[in-house]
Amino acid sequence: MEFIEKKLEMRGMKRIEIVNYFISIGGEIISDENFIGNWWEVDIAKEKTITLGSLKIPATIVVLSCREDLLDGMIADFRLRFLSAGG
Repeated sequence: MEFIEKKLEMRGMKRIEIVNYFISIGGEIISDENFIGNWWEVDIAKEKTITLGSLKIPATIVVLSCREDLLDGMIADFRLRFLSAGG
């Protein structure tokens, strides 16, 4: 099965929360930015801060590589975990 790569920019959550998510689903730490699991691998860039008007928001680039048949489910689970609403 072929691996597919998907790049996501995650805004509004700390990098450590993203790292902890991938560890919680069985990921092993390969390096500070690289984690590997069952049929997937993820690179989590260093956190940066972006400015939107007067707001400063953390942003992290996440590059997920996994089997083609798992990609949609992994992204859906990942996005659901970090779904939030303002108020």
